[in-house]
Amino acid sequence: MDRKEFLSQIGFGTAGIVLFGCMSSCKKNGDTPSAPSNVNIAIDLTHSENIALATPGGSIVISNGAIVVAQTQTGGKYLAVSRACPHEQLPVHYEASKDDFFCPSHSSRFTSTGAYVSGPAGSSLTQYKTSINGNILTITS
Repeated sequence: MDRKEFLSQIGFGTAGIVLFGCMSSCKKNGDTPSAPSNVNIAIDLTHSENIALATPGGSIVISNGAIVVAQTQTGGKYLAVSRACPHEQLPVHYEASKDDFFCPSHSSRFTSTGAYVSGPAGSSLTQYKTSINGNILTITS
């Protein structure tokens, strides 16, 4: 093998490594768990980890990051939807000022019930039922 052929092969090898690295980093990297089924979760609203739900517009993430729960801005009503955006499984957030859910990664927007409004998601979030009894908020599918 002469010097020119050797350098050419090194160049192709390096290009392959760079291309592989780029393709790996460009894949869909959803890190949010998908919507669970058979949900039956009780949340004690007086517990310190749930304190955000005591305030209108507050929200928390439960079920190992798979569900976002929020109290509406007007207060007294609770919402619960799957946290993974249908587009690339990235996390959505509750926007209290708009009373809806938004995926900041690609600008998909969903109503307070999780219904698809706009953006690349193309489908709705899973909505969960909420009920309150005293200080216990129950989330069910």
